[in-house]
Amino acid sequence: MAYGVGTQTVRPIHFHAPNRPTSLVARRGVPSAIRKFDSSSKWLVTAGATAAVITRRDFLSPYITLGGIAASFLTKRIKLLVKQQRPEGSPFDDPGMPSSHALVATFMAVGWALEVQSRAMSAFLLCAAALVSVLRVVCGHHTWAQVIVGALMGIAMSFAWMALGAAMIRSPSSLAVTAVYVLYLCGSVVFLAKGIKKSRKRQRSKVSLAS
Repeated sequence: MAYGVGTQTVRPIHFHAPNRPTSLVARRGVPSAIRKFDSSSKWLVTAGATAAVITRRDFLSPYITLGGIAASFLTKRIKLLVKQQRPEGSPFDDPGMPSSHALVATFMAVGWALEVQSRAMSAFLLCAAALVSVLRVVCGHHTWAQVIVGALMGIAMSFAWMALGAAMIRSPSSLAVTAVYVLYLCGSVVFLAKGIKKSRKRQRSKVSLAS
């Protein structure tokens, strides 16, 4: 509404609160269901590996999972050495090269694909790993290069890990079984503790940014 004052027209001034900066994820309009699946993919892989250890009760399950845990820890060290930033707008501030999600998911999928006697199961696992990797780009957490390098490193590490334990996988001794289960349990405790601590830290960062 305008008000006349003499020969001049005075218009009311409207003040608008400045828009908060939005992340690349929000600008892309990725559905919340996909973002939630992406954020929980690490824990889904962990749950699947744990279920395999519990139900199969063999040497192979904890051996592959132990390799995945070791690969995860190694990836964090590589990230700190490379120090390549994540794409613009990513909510995470740690380095992104290579993608640990892509590396570990591919490592686990390839490890199982080399051992299971089912083409359907192998195809399912490899497609699931590819989906986890692609979502890291779709949700704005990594570049394609970071995901591709992570996947390639996961393949190479998995082949090396499975070749290293080939003899034990075929005929594991009681000492080897005991050792791999102890290492698996210890590694799982450390992995879960670090994962929970990191998740809480990121949650606090999101809350502080939103406030």
